[in-house]
Amino acid sequence: MSLLEIKNLCTYFETSAGTVKAVDDVSLSINAGEVMGLVGESGSGKSVMAMSVLRLLPQPPARFANGEILWCEENDQKTDLLKLPVPDLRRIRGSQIAMIFQEPMTALNPVMTIGRQISEVFQTHTKLSDNDIHKKSVELLRMVGIPSPEERMDGFSHELSGGQRQRVMIAMALACKPRLLIADEPTTALDVTIQAQILGLLHELQQEMGMAMLFITHDLGVVAQIADHIAVMCKGKLVESGNPEEIFFHPREAYTRKLIESVPKL
Repeated sequence: MSLLEIKNLCTYFETSAGTVKAVDDVSLSINAGEVMGLVGESGSGKSVMAMSVLRLLPQPPARFANGEILWCEENDQKTDLLKLPVPDLRRIRGSQIAMIFQEPMTALNPVMTIGRQISEVFQTHTKLSDNDIHKKSVELLRMVGIPSPEERMDGFSHELSGGQRQRVMIAMALACKPRLLIADEPTTALDVTIQAQILGLLHELQQEMGMAMLFITHDLGVVAQIADHIAVMCKGKLVESGNPEEIFFHPREAYTRKLIESVPKL
């Protein structure tokens, strides 16, 4: 059974120049434990689709013109996230479905300590004591490879390197052991060496925790390493999907072929 099923999703933006169809009639499903890679050039609608899942877009100007986003609850009941009341949606955000954003420098709060930001996740979704929350927060920082985690709990985001900030974001996302992790270009702002480390960490934790992952990127090399299934977006539409072998060696769409050809060959 699909963990997340997106059916005919249309996410539009009303602007002074008219309606922008950022996501236009997209259907996609992700199974439990599966890594789905979502690829496409910048502006193809990847991030808007990811934000639509958790309804993180400001309304207006955004509006969901059509479609369903069906989430499989732990009791196997299907819930349409687009129709869910906000208090119930908050119960799912960060606990059952978590998200890692593109740029950790802007996603992390610069005036709150790292420890306080991680603790907020537990305070929102669990009934743990302050002492247990502190212990679990330190464990999370240690799990994602932050050196001296006890000391870092009292530090701020500007004191960390780009790779360390992204590790903190991963720790926050995994705090409540989500069943689905949405990673929106988590390595874009990092250099190649750190990018490889973060990819390795995400893959290792995904395997260890058995969670599903929607991995969004414009980098075909990255998605080839990590994805079980790949979907290709262009101008708000899903143009092709398949396993990595089908996409890379037998692409059906001209856009997919051009995307592959755009990768520099040494």
